[in-house]
Amino acid sequence: MAKVSNVSPEKIEELLPVRKMMLFNLTLGTAVEFTGNVIWEELTCVGYNPQTSTLEAVVAIKQQTGYSGGLCLPGSKEYVRFFVDYGSGFQDLGYTSFGVHDIPNSSGVVHPIEYIVTMPLPDTGQRKCCGRPAIPKVRAVLSWNTVPSTNPNTPNAFGNMIDAHIQLAPKPFSIACLIESGVLDGGLKVLKQYDLEKPLQPLALQETADIVDLARQYKDSKVASHRFLAPVLHPLIANQAVTNPVNAQSLQIVSKLGIDMAAVLKALENTSADVNFEQLTCAGLQTATDTVGAVIHIKQPLGYNGDLCHPGSTEYVAFWADWNNNGTFEYLGTASINVHDLGAIPADGVRYSVSLLVPGIVQHLRDCGHPNVIRLRAVLSWATPPSTTNPDQLNFWGNRLDAHVQIRPGTAVGDGQLADLIYRVGGVALSDISMATHLAYPSTVLTGNCGAALMDRPWGGIVTIQGRIYNTGAPGTVRFRVRYKKHSDPDVDANWTPVTFSQNFILVNPALPFPSEVPVPQTAGTEPGLGGGWFSYIENPLAAPPIFEMDSRLADWSTGALEGDFDLRLEYRKVTDPVGFYHHSQVVSIKLHNYQMVASATANSLIDFTKDLDLVIDGGDCHSYSQSTTIQGHLRVRDTYFGGWNLDLQPSTHTNGTVAQPSCRTYTSLADSGDANLAWSLDTSQLDKCGYTLMLHGTDRTIINSNGAVTHTANKAVGFSVI
Repeated sequence: MAKVSNVSPEKIEELLPVRKMMLFNLTLGTAVEFTGNVIWEELTCVGYNPQTSTLEAVVAIKQQTGYSGGLCLPGSKEYVRFFVDYGSGFQDLGYTSFGVHDIPNSSGVVHPIEYIVTMPLPDTGQRKCCGRPAIPKVRAVLSWNTVPSTNPNTPNAFGNMIDAHIQLAPKPFSIACLIESGVLDGGLKVLKQYDLEKPLQPLALQETADIVDLARQYKDSKVASHRFLAPVLHPLIANQAVTNPVNAQSLQIVSKLGIDMAAVLKALENTSADVNFEQLTCAGLQTATDTVGAVIHIKQPLGYNGDLCHPGSTEYVAFWADWNNNGTFEYLGTASINVHDLGAIPADGVRYSVSLLVPGIVQHLRDCGHPNVIRLRAVLSWATPPSTTNPDQLNFWGNRLDAHVQIRPGTAVGDGQLADLIYRVGGVALSDISMATHLAYPSTVLTGNCGAALMDRPWGGIVTIQGRIYNTGAPGTVRFRVRYKKHSDPDVDANWTPVTFSQNFILVNPALPFPSEVPVPQTAGTEPGLGGGWFSYIENPLAAPPIFEMDSRLADWSTGALEGDFDLRLEYRKVTDPVGFYHHSQVVSIKLHNYQMVASATANSLIDFTKDLDLVIDGGDCHSYSQSTTIQGHLRVRDTYFGGWNLDLQPSTHTNGTVAQPSCRTYTSLADSGDANLAWSLDTSQLDKCGYTLMLHGTDRTIINSNGAVTHTANKAVGFSVI
């Protein structure tokens, strides 16, 4: 849990005008003179869950004031942009945000308040076979009230950046992976008749062989015997009989390897809350989704009972809530993540994240005039599930930490009463969608700098609607659909259309540690008197542990060529409800823009005004110019939702820092649709004598396929030589 900066209340009052003046200065385009201030907010940790392909970061909000108003007011935003480095530099993954407000300390609650943000990390082909762990670096960048730059090294006035190494899920088991890992001979002729990439079941080794192999593998390492034998020996420590004959046989075999079992049992008895292998570093709440989470720091390369080709072991995190801040905790549930021997890890270790939906939060909602900040407890335990009855109990390996979290405002929902919550559309939280323009991330400040992040964004491609229906009971007892209509059409049932008639859901089943993702495709059906597009709600909150959809996905809407403003809503009903009856959520309005900019494909000396993007050299393409000549040209980048453009001169190894003038531009207002026929120039005096290409890269602001790092783009290059 983050610590509050050692800053006096008097100093906070002194700095508050500076914080407010920052927004005023940005509005005027004035440079901000300071960066990296973490008095008000600070990123404390970042981790990754390879089972759900989700990045998670925790932000500590440290002060009572300085966030532009209380919960009944708009407040301000904390933006977090994520980057990933697979070895050749950071790649932008997009950004997300959450709302923050002035919340006074009360009822024994003191700041910081811990908030969680998440971002999917799509499979970009960087996953490897299980014998070769993929451990990239991620960076999270925090900025208050302004979107962080697409440059991962750009500091912000308020906020910080933090790096962490993560582990990607391995490729599915296949013959090709077994060949790559050296388990099979790739030259065997018999393999030619098989699909080498077809997924296979994971290696299912006998437990006896596992323990014996681990005993030999760990013999010369720093992994003590009582560590890897703990899952087998725990029943003995708990005064329980070892009834599993495989376990008993394992103990006999391990004893023959020269391991002193009496000493091992004694060492295990003396082990409590050991954090040499793993440790919880932070915990918080994703307020908008009623989801708690925590980040686990894995510190050692070995000691997790198997590599990625084997099941490994489990890190469990139990969550508890002190709803009234009186020291009485209620058990919320246990999340888990599989960890493995990675062989070699960076010096700073590897960070994993876990999360847990808390349906019971809906019973504790309060109105915005009464902020609800509670104490959350997370308890980590390796290999052995933590207690579900004692929030203070610690097991052999792991630790405990507390954090204050803020529950979203709202009206409390009674147990058993159906309730809905759409919290993200197209990857954007509802609080970040303008009710006036229906665009994502409505701008309050636009500087127009070339490195500025895009705001005021429409959507295109596949728009994913995420949310949840509460108190649904057993799977299949509730039916639902998501429908849309043109925003301008009257709100009558005939104007609403289902966004999809087939959907692939992915259930995360914690009871299946390897693998845990269970695809469940569904074809929509009909409901009497209501038409089609209805799916069965298949999450199982009653299971132990509960089973949820991996992304809280309700529907994927393939928007095709749709343009303009559209309304969305979630509709749902119990199968026992009267014919024709259903509930529906609030309406969410968004703007679609599926138009793809078209670039001129011809080498002209004049701009082609029939195309959206063009680049010309006034003297003609592919000509030679004497050194010290200034080349003149024009460019065109036009789109209703213009994002920006830049000119890139290559090969950069011969440019000696020369760039075209101007070299780039981003949009400056909602009315900015780009440049129709802008002049540019290039001074060749510092260029080596060589051949060059000048590439114009143009973008709009559309969020494509619910990925904030992807937009519509178009390019055109011209060539010349310097002699």
